Amino acid sequence: MTKLLSGVRVLDLSRMLAGPYGSMLLADMGAEVIKVEEPGGGDPMRAMGPPFLPDGESAYFLAINRNKKSLAIDLASYGGHFFAGEQTQIRDAITRSLAGGYGVACSKGTTVVLRRGGGTQSLSEKVAAFLGGA
Repeated sequence: MTKLLSGVRVLDLSRMLAGPYGSMLLADMGAEVIKVEEPGGGDPMRAMGPPFLPDGESAYFLAINRNKKSLAIDLASYGGHFFAGEQTQIRDAITRSLAGGYGVACSKGTTVVLRRGGGTQSLSEKVAAFLGGA
C-alpha cells in the first residue's frame, strides 16, 4: 500500500520536541525524512530520560525519530553550508528549530539564508525581501 506522503523528501534540522515530532508524523505518513544532527553530541534528546534502553539509548529519542534516516554534519562549516544548499535543491520541505542563531528559509530550489548568528530579525527581513515584501 502506498502511503500518503510517498515521494515527499524532507530535511529535518530540528531539535527537541516540536520539530522532531512534526517530522516524525511526516515520516509515519511515508515521507523520506533525513534528520541532521550536530557532530559529537547529536540531538540533546539522545540524553533525555528515563526511560532508557538497556544499552543506554533514550527511548524517547528513538520513538520521536522513528522512520527517519540521520547524519551528523556541522552546518556552520563550509561543507555544512554546501550540504544545506544542495539539499534545498532536492528536498520538498525543511523543518528547523536549531539553537545558536541558525535560521533557514527556503522554497524548492532556493536558499534564502542559512547562517549562524543571523537571529530572527535578520531572517525575517531576508525572507520578506525574498518574497517581495517590505
